[in-house]
Amino acid sequence: MLYLVLEIDGECYGLNALSVTEVTPLVELEQIHEGPEFLAGLLNYRGRPVPVLDLRRMIKKKPCEKRYCTRIVIVEYPRTTKTLTLGLMAQKVVRSVRVTQEFSPMELRNAPYLGGAVVERGRILHCLTLEKILSPQQALEVFG
Repeated sequence: MLYLVLEIDGECYGLNALSVTEVTPLVELEQIHEGPEFLAGLLNYRGRPVPVLDLRRMIKKKPCEKRYCTRIVIVEYPRTTKTLTLGLMAQKVVRSVRVTQEFSPMELRNAPYLGGAVVERGRILHCLTLEKILSPQQALEVFG
């Protein structure tokens, strides 16, 4: 399966490439002053507002540094009734990689979005499970 590899603080995270719509450069986001801490803001994506999550804040509890290599990955977020567009702010999008081995399963209570890990090119690649990136409560905060 093909994965888009994102890097956060030197660690690699894989996102199923089938759920990725586009990778865009970081642009100025509309701030949401009463929104949850992990919500970086709203992106004007092709004329519609799209919520953008700060992956570094979600995973490392620190805000994503705004650098030249910072990207927003536009994904289709599966919700029970329909699929919604969501942005994921990543420090760096490294490459795409075809993973042929099975991910070693993980079930972390505080990080249910980590769906396992594999060794790829000598480094550990953590699998991001998109449907678990938001808890049900967080999804309500973001999408209503």
